[in-house]
Amino acid sequence: MIQTFYRQNKTELLLIKLFDRFHNIQTVSIKPYEKRQEIILETQQEFIPLAEYLKLPKIAIELNKYCELYTTK
Repeated sequence: MIQTFYRQNKTELLLIKLFDRFHNIQTVSIKPYEKRQEIILETQQEFIPLAEYLKLPKIAIELNKYCELYTTK
């Protein structure tokens, strides 16, 4: 879905998806281990690069911090 929005140059939708993920990663600790790992991997592969592409380095850093925090648990 992110790739589709990117190709269509739908920046507003990309921002909505990014901030939805930002909220979801903050609450990822309540998810089962396998689902948590899936969310973390997707965040690292898709959403951190998206934040960097959208020139939101602070969001990318925060997403990475949450990924690291919950990867070690």
